[in-house]
Amino acid sequence: MRSSCVICARRHRPRATERPCCGAREIMHLRAGKRAARALNVKLQVLDIKNREDVGRAIRAARDTQAQALNVFFSPLLSALHREIITLAAEYGLPAIYQWKEHVEAGGLVSYGPNLAAGSEDRRKPRIQHD
Repeated sequence: MRSSCVICARRHRPRATERPCCGAREIMHLRAGKRAARALNVKLQVLDIKNREDVGRAIRAARDTQAQALNVFFSPLLSALHREIITLAAEYGLPAIYQWKEHVEAGGLVSYGPNLAAGSEDRRKPRIQHD
């Protein structure tokens, strides 16, 4: 079975019935990711980050569990930490998808999110880094 990891930001202390990392939008994305993972026979691991010190721990955990890729969810915290995430993902050889094209411009592999500066016809095109 292939393995993939989702990185999301922890916002608050979880209740027993909810994911520790997620707001409403992230819960929706996480549920969709879990459905897709099941359909593709991919093990999905969620890695929570609540501060800068958690970045290394989370990405090492992905590497140590032999994850084949990372999906970095959007959050203000993860956007602020994107350079650390990009650097460690590259160092550990983990391909990662990011929310914003600016993360690709900063060295990330690929993004699949809106291009806020572009017109509506270009808002959901994937951005791939070319060497």
